[in-house]
Amino acid sequence: MDYFKDLADESEKKAVEDFMPEWASKNNASYSAYRATVRLKGERILYINKHSKLTHFKTKKTYHIAAREVARAIDIAISTLITSSTYSEDYSGYLGKVNKDLADLKDKRIFKSKQSYSRGPIARSKDMLVEEVRQLKSAVKSLEEKNAIEQVKHAINMLHPDVAELLILEQQPQFAKITRIGKK
Repeated sequence: MDYFKDLADESEKKAVEDFMPEWASKNNASYSAYRATVRLKGERILYINKHSKLTHFKTKKTYHIAAREVARAIDIAISTLITSSTYSEDYSGYLGKVNKDLADLKDKRIFKSKQSYSRGPIARSKDMLVEEVRQLKSAVKSLEEKNAIEQVKHAINMLHPDVAELLILEQQPQFAKITRIGKK
């Protein structure tokens, strides 16, 4: 089990080192802060991709990375991370950019779920549902009328010719016409 964990850590380090910004250095805490930010960003992206309701994002910590959280993760003071170090200004800018990207991703996710009607009637407005019900009722009524006429025509065509002759019905394939009912 440790083998796979070590392998995952190594691959994460390589990925982080490939895209490491200039201000991040292994000589100070900036490298650790950068790695922690990348890890937290990945966690936030996973959360955003799994959730689509506005209520899932009520608290900012679900899609936002706080400098305090990064400072706790790498065991340094928040003031050292944000204000007093040589890399603080660059890191603050990077963190702001990451948070802006996460907020944009969250907004896109919420907008996409609002536009999607994959949840069925729950996601639609009342006006849309009322209009749909009206259309469906009128369609059902016309189909019932059409079906009743077709059933009568079919019943007349299915009558035995002698019975139809007694009723004085004209029988034709796919068409029936009632002229009169009575004796000849």
